Amino acid sequence: MGIYKVIVVLFFLVLIFSPVVSCAKKISDNRGSVSEASIDYVSGDVVLNSRKAVIGDNVPDKSTIATGDEGICEIIFDDKNIIKVESNTLFEMDFSGLHKSVNLKEGTLTNVLKKLAALAETEVFTINTSTAVLGVRGTSFFVKADADSTYVCVCNGVLTVGDEKGNNTEEIRAKHHTARLLTKSENGTIVTPAAMLYHTDSDIENVALKIGYEINWEEIE
Repeated sequence: MGIYKVIVVLFFLVLIFSPVVSCAKKISDNRGSVSEASIDYVSGDVVLNSRKAVIGDNVPDKSTIATGDEGICEIIFDDKNIIKVESNTLFEMDFSGLHKSVNLKEGTLTNVLKKLAALAETEVFTINTSTAVLGVRGTSFFVKADADSTYVCVCNGVLTVGDEKGNNTEEIRAKHHTARLLTKSENGTIVTPAAMLYHTDSDIENVALKIGYEINWEEIE
């Protein structure tokens, strides 16, 4: 076979198999999109997977993060999502798949999540506490939890709030702070309306600015 014929054959093989490779990559990406998460800010005592965290650390998809009495850190992932971890907080995260989850053992998280992958009819980001399951598709919210209670404020956006068993769910839509308190009792977890506590507009706005986002308090974003 002459060199011209070889080139022609190779050209057609590339045309045939390129769409297949592209399709396979898309399927792989949709099944398990690996996040790129890193520590953007650290102050005080912050431990990432049993070692002291520093700015610029990559955060593995499955990680444990703990902060001390004056420890604070900020985690940015997938460019337009940020979690601010306040002092005395302990949580485990699993970002290994398209559905990302956080198990908040105790402490406080401020979240501005504006670039989550889309999945039809389901949330793609979940925070679990001792008394609550919070389902997110992209919103700004604040959560503070301990062994017996969870305070959650939908600062701007949409959040699904339910008890630790995923029951008594409520979709909360808020332009400007709507909160719930979930508390353990002898008859199960009780959900009650709550005031805006522990945080301010400026707290949320300052976190959002770290990812170049400005919150419009006049509409649900």
